[in-house]
Amino acid sequence: MKAKESIPFPRFNSGLLPCRCGGTILSILCWGATLIIATFPLGCSRDNPPKQPPPKAVQTVAVQEETMAGGLRYSANIKPKHQIDLLFKNGGYVAALLQIRGKDGQRRDIQDGDRVSQGQVLATLRDRDYSLKEAQAQASFAEAEAALEQARLDFKRAERLFASGSMTKPDFENAKARRDMVEAKTAGARALLAEARLALQDASLRSPISGVVLKKNVERGSLAGPNAPAFVVADTSSVKAEFGVPDVLLKYIQIGKSYALASEAFPGEEFRGRVSRIAAAADTGSRVFDVEIAIPNPRDRLKTGMVMSLHIHDAKLPKPVAVIPLNAIVRPRNNPAGYAVFTVAPQEGKSIARMKTVKLGEVVGSRMTVLEGLKAGDQIVGNGAALLQDGDEVKAFR
Repeated sequence: MKAKESIPFPRFNSGLLPCRCGGTILSILCWGATLIIATFPLGCSRDNPPKQPPPKAVQTVAVQEETMAGGLRYSANIKPKHQIDLLFKNGGYVAALLQIRGKDGQRRDIQDGDRVSQGQVLATLRDRDYSLKEAQAQASFAEAEAALEQARLDFKRAERLFASGSMTKPDFENAKARRDMVEAKTAGARALLAEARLALQDASLRSPISGVVLKKNVERGSLAGPNAPAFVVADTSSVKAEFGVPDVLLKYIQIGKSYALASEAFPGEEFRGRVSRIAAAADTGSRVFDVEIAIPNPRDRLKTGMVMSLHIHDAKLPKPVAVIPLNAIVRPRNNPAGYAVFTVAPQEGKSIARMKTVKLGEVVGSRMTVLEGLKAGDQIVGNGAALLQDGDEVKAFR
């Protein structure tokens, strides 16, 4: 009996193919054809969207238009009459500092705010190295002097012998040359000794003026370098109030003219001073001329860094101008030579800072005039403008 032929059963090759989103694809290969059955994932994992930074808090101010016919008010910075940086000529370790008796009666090292007198030693370096150099220079100079004395005696003897014909001219000239050479060596040794003595003196730092210590940068045992100020001393018996004015107002300022200044540190008081200096050239950046008013300060009440205000009553601008505060002005990155301000515009329920280019005029006190780009009533960012970029979300307050 003949056996039945077996019919081959179709072979299937199946596999799981990975999905880029994290699911799988099932593939089935059948006999003579390819059947692909795909299983799609219900969802793919996605990257979390980046967090949006919180809105930046800024202050908005309105652009003002003023005639300023009643005079102009300026803010002036207080500076000392004289200010000197005291440096050691040669570096070294600080061995001692000037001792001051404090309010508690105890003696302590000098510190910021202490008063010093002209010629007073404020600090001394460890002078052992300088003393050794001075001793070596002294010994070399003594040796050179002894040699010079002998050379001079030999030359006098040679003069007598040459005059009597007992010495030849070459020997006489050799004696003279030896004396001259020893004299030169002695002069060099004397100069080295003076230099060593000066270095020893420079190990003690003296104040060239009477005044107050604004800054002390060294401590006992610290290494003082020759290029860094160890102390900053200022003469504050009188101070200077410094401010800047544009050229159109310079005609109202005159040397010797008296002004009254006020400070919030002393409410209700006036401090009178006279114009002591007007800059010969305008500042290249701000285009204003620096003016200094000298104010007597016998009780040392006015401190360096204070801000005072003064009112120049007879100064006025020729026509009404738009003015903005100085802290509202920024420099755009794409135009470092220009100026801009930030306005606040609504966008999709948010407040967005937008940079706007402006053309500025003159500095008027603590404000700046605007020639183009803004008009009276426009709202701009004041405090916080320097921290903004175009397109930042802001939270504005007034």
